[in-house]
Amino acid sequence: MVRNYKRKSDRQSVSDQTKEAIIQDVLTDKMSFRVAAEKYSLPKSSIYLLIKNHRHEPKHHGYNNIALKQMVFTPEQEAALTSHLKALDERFFGLSAIQCRELAYQYALQNKLEMPQSWRTKGSAGKPELM
Repeated sequence: MVRNYKRKSDRQSVSDQTKEAIIQDVLTDKMSFRVAAEKYSLPKSSIYLLIKNHRHEPKHHGYNNIALKQMVFTPEQEAALTSHLKALDERFFGLSAIQCRELAYQYALQNKLEMPQSWRTKGSAGKPELM
């Protein structure tokens, strides 16, 4: 790299409020890309990318409930198990991944929770192993 480097472009950071204003102005057909670029003093390509990224944000299609059906622990139980594992780790008694899964299985057994059949056959939590 050159010893006395001088930046050739003048990049600006755009606040979230300004981004929202640009998106609203362009998507509601109040102004074009070029007019928005002049108004907000940004390059037209930056505004184009901002609108493109806004249009292609991932939409939620209702797959959230699938994960809820497969949950074994409630959020409170999961937090308790997590804090227990962290406490063991702080005492330098860290467990391997397999031991953690076995502990989760034992915790589910003690609390008499409904669990997948694969947990019972393997004696540990987790997905069934592929052959």
